[in-house]
Amino acid sequence: MDIFPRISVITPTQNSRLIFSHIMIKNLQNQTYPHECLEWVVVGDENPETEESFLKVFKQLPTIRCKYFKCDISNGTGSKRNFAVSCASSKILINLDDDDFYNKTYIAYSVSQMKEHRVPLAGCRDML
Repeated sequence: MDIFPRISVITPTQNSRLIFSHIMIKNLQNQTYPHECLEWVVVGDENPETEESFLKVFKQLPTIRCKYFKCDISNGTGSKRNFAVSCASSKILINLDDDDFYNKTYIAYSVSQMKEHRVPLAGCRDML
């Protein structure tokens, strides 16, 4: 496995949660994991405003590959997260919710733990 394997960060969201976009930008900008190894897969609703807003957000993250996918708004967060998994191009996936604050080492630490324990998914039992 590469020292810094490619990672797909997945985020389910919707138009009413655009108020959290500044949090998402900072969460990703501040990550210590090499940005050129990151892909951000955002699954939002079918509202054109949501996609338009995210295309603007993506411009603030020029070194991260960003993708936006539309999903029927009636689908819940779990369905959107599953859809995001199917859209991701990397084998290693990291969840990044739109309304949470993440430590700058969140991705790097999660990847190291997945490697060390040979597991496909890492989570956190505690929130800051």
